[in-house]
Amino acid sequence: MGNSKVFLSALQWILFFLCFPLWAQTLQLEEFDHSQPKEISMSMRQALVDNGVRILKENKVLCEFWFPKVLAVKSPSSATLGVSFQHIQGSAFLGVAHFPSGWSDYKGRTLPKGVYVLRYAIQPADGNHMGVSFYRDFLLLTPAVLDTDPTINYSYKKLVELSTKASGTSHPAVLSIFPVYKEVNKPRIIKNELDQWTIAVPLQSATLGLVIVGIGEI
Repeated sequence: MGNSKVFLSALQWILFFLCFPLWAQTLQLEEFDHSQPKEISMSMRQALVDNGVRILKENKVLCEFWFPKVLAVKSPSSATLGVSFQHIQGSAFLGVAHFPSGWSDYKGRTLPKGVYVLRYAIQPADGNHMGVSFYRDFLLLTPAVLDTDPTINYSYKKLVELSTKASGTSHPAVLSIFPVYKEVNKPRIIKNELDQWTIAVPLQSATLGLVIVGIGEI
């Protein structure tokens, strides 16, 4: 009987530690008035709103974001399957991110701590990508020290090349974005349809859902 109680007690502790990370995945969002990172150029600073947004887990800062004052848009063409934000200009500047302790992108690649620029891109509809992700809208992260002009319009090839310098691999560093259908008038934390932690960010004519904790197939 004594051995059975010890076994059950040990089993309970094992289950607790296995499940604890799931219970602890509550994130908080707070807005703050803070100077932008020193790593970004003056033109980048001028293109950003004054207030930033930070995401915390257990009072530890996971990431910080600053979003643009103006969203670069274009006249939308006909609807394209899997593209939710086709009115956003390709390679549009969508803000700056700071990861004080590093970060794992949507493909699970680890990025070192630092400051990155966020650029809009659409996943190609080719044989290498078809069928692996319904939403083709993404943000590509580029090193802030190399990407200094918010108005520049990169080609897709050049943007991917620049983003590989952030990931340190042959693949770009990606942050998935989902459409948000709820009415949102300021940044807030939500769960997307895949139960992934997401920041809902209203930017003029679009509300973007930036996946900050989650891994998917790209």
